[in-house]
Amino acid sequence: MDKFLKFIGGIVILFIVILFDAFVLTKLWQWFIVSLFNLPLLNLAYAYGISLLVNYLKGYKKEEIKEEIWELFLIAIARSGIALLVGYIVYQFV
Repeated sequence: MDKFLKFIGGIVILFIVILFDAFVLTKLWQWFIVSLFNLPLLNLAYAYGISLLVNYLKGYKKEEIKEEIWELFLIAIARSGIALLVGYIVYQFV
């Protein structure tokens, strides 16, 4: 039962991480791609699909799978948060 709960928790955390990645992607797309290439805005559903595809293609190393799920969650959220922060700072100068 413990492994099942851990599996379900991992799926929920993966969903949250990809949703946050999708949000970051929509903001970065809005700030840089729309104005630079005159392309339409990217909605959250398409950004979620792109994030899901990228995470699937990227895969995970065996060492990452052995880590605790909360460590992976915090690393993924921090990585996306830093990308959003740096993107926002750059956007202020564009």
